[in-house]
Amino acid sequence: MDAAPHPSNTPVASLALRDLWRYPWMRHALTLWVILAIASAVKCYVQPWEHSVYPNFYKATIRWWNDDSIYTLTGYQYTPTFAIANSPFAWCGISAGAALFNAASIAALVAAVFVLARDVLPGRWTLAGAALLLTLTFAGALRGVWASQSNALVIALVIFAASAILRQRWWTASFLLAAPVFVKLWPMALVMLVLACWPSKLWWRFPLACLALAAVPFLTRWPETVLFQHQQYWIALTHLQTIRSGGYRDAWTILEQFVEPSRRAYLLLQLGGALAVLGFCLWRRWRAPSPRHAMTAVLSAWIVWQLLLGPGSERMTYGIIAPLAGWAVVVSFQQGRGRLLSFTAWSFTSVLGTGAVERILAPYVGGVEAIQPIGVVLFAAWLLANELRGARQVEQPATETPPVEQPLPATRMAA
Repeated sequence: MDAAPHPSNTPVASLALRDLWRYPWMRHALTLWVILAIASAVKCYVQPWEHSVYPNFYKATIRWWNDDSIYTLTGYQYTPTFAIANSPFAWCGISAGAALFNAASIAALVAAVFVLARDVLPGRWTLAGAALLLTLTFAGALRGVWASQSNALVIALVIFAASAILRQRWWTASFLLAAPVFVKLWPMALVMLVLACWPSKLWWRFPLACLALAAVPFLTRWPETVLFQHQQYWIALTHLQTIRSGGYRDAWTILEQFVEPSRRAYLLLQLGGALAVLGFCLWRRWRAPSPRHAMTAVLSAWIVWQLLLGPGSERMTYGIIAPLAGWAVVVSFQQGRGRLLSFTAWSFTSVLGTGAVERILAPYVGGVEAIQPIGVVLFAAWLLANELRGARQVEQPATETPPVEQPLPATRMAA
């Protein structure tokens, strides 16, 4: 009788979310997230207004229902639709609302990482691999979740959308793609890549999903009030484009270590990078060995462009690369190739680039602000090498004739 497979080797494709706590490997990884949820809840009750972005969400939601400008004296930079969506949390009060918002973000991200391994990432993922992926993602997303950032929610929605596309649930995918755009505008870059790669099913569904979400504010307030709020939103966005925060971490941060970058030249670099990413995604869409390979390449390439060349890439924004950087580490150690490159990329983007580590290293390391974007460059190098290697393996013709199976001797057949 064959021995039963070890629980850590159980494929995640055969499991549901509710089954994960039964397995030791996954239970250990989930425990880290549970501890984070409890600790952040305590922190929200003790210091609800400090070291957190959630008060901006809270004030904007309250002001929305009071017919006040949600962009005046709030620090809020997101859409009116997101302010309305935050209402169930805001109505619980600042402390309870912040705790519940963090818990919801953590739950969404944990579920998204599991879905990423089950539905999106190529290869056969076991419980042990998924548990390691959750642990590596924890390190990268910790700082943003602790500060009640919305980036965990954004990347979770993106991963759910990727899963829906691969499962050919086109309406679900359209709304899941539209939702993060109504949180932060910059996920529209991913939407454009996805529409270019899967155009026939999404080109008309996605605009309808956007219209549905854009109509939500009109269902709660008079049209003139909604239009005024959107006008304020546009002013807030244009103001953000005229300033450069000291917390930005992107390709500009790398360049300024050597020269004073030109805004016009940097704009050309952004556009050139966008075209290169589009070409890469189209190549993998049509030449990848499977749709999962293609979708993983699209997500990874978008994150590289978004963090290096996209608008508003701050330290906290780097939480969006945590699941894919963790994937690179797991795959590298499975394949026995690129281990140093992938682990360095994960370390730079997830651990060494945090504000606390920056302050420790600043007296001893010049240009410490560039650690995070350099980590993205290293991840991009690993990704390109991995995709080129996979393409060569797929396109390489067979050079050996497969052995002909010989019949067994009669004595062995009898035995």
